[in-house]
Amino acid sequence: MRTRISTSLVAAALALPLLAGCGTGSESAAPAGSSAPASSAPAAPSSSAAASPDASPSPTSDPAAYKKDVQRVSEKFVKAVLTIGYPDKDVDQYADRIKPMMTKSGYAALLQGDSRKSASSAVEKLSAQKARTVPKLEGDVKVSGLTGTGATAKITYRNQAQLRDGDGWRVLKTSGKETATVVLVKDDGTWLVEEAR
Repeated sequence: MRTRISTSLVAAALALPLLAGCGTGSESAAPAGSSAPASSAPAAPSSSAAASPDASPSPTSDPAAYKKDVQRVSEKFVKAVLTIGYPDKDVDQYADRIKPMMTKSGYAALLQGDSRKSASSAVEKLSAQKARTVPKLEGDVKVSGLTGTGATAKITYRNQAQLRDGDGWRVLKTSGKETATVVLVKDDGTWLVEEAR
C-alpha cells in the first residue's frame, strides 16, 4: 500500500544531506539572512500527476483567489518538508513543523517505517554538523484540477545541501531539477495537503 507522503520524496531530500558532511561541490553562498522556514512540513518530488477531487467550485467562489492560495500553501509545504536538518534536533521536531499544513489522514501516513528511520538518522546527523537540505524553488507553481474543494500543484525545485556559516548558510551541493506533486483539499476554509510525492 502506497503511503500518502511518498517515501521517494523524503528519500530525494535525504540523499543530498549526507553529502553535506563531505564538503564536496562547493557553490555560491546562500543569502546571509536565510534560515530554516517557519513551521512547515516535508514534501516529496515526483513527475507523475495526482488525481484531484471531482467537486466543482460554488457559484460564489473566486478561482483566481483559490489558485493563489493553493500556490502559497504548496510552496510553504514543499519548503518545509524538504528542509531537513539543523535546527531540528530530531525527527519529531521536523514532523511537528509539517503537521499544521496537512490533513489528519495525510499526516497519519507521514514518515512511517523505514522512511521514519531514514529521516530520523538524517535529521540527527545533519543537526550535529549544523547542516541541512533546503529546496530552491524554480519557476511558477503549476495548479491543475482546481475546484472549490481540491487542487493539485506541481513545483519544480533543486535541493541544496547547506552548512551553517556564521550568520548565514554556505551551499555545499545543489541537485538537479526535481518536481514535487502536492494534492490539496479545502477543509473548513483552509487548504491542507492530503498527499505529496
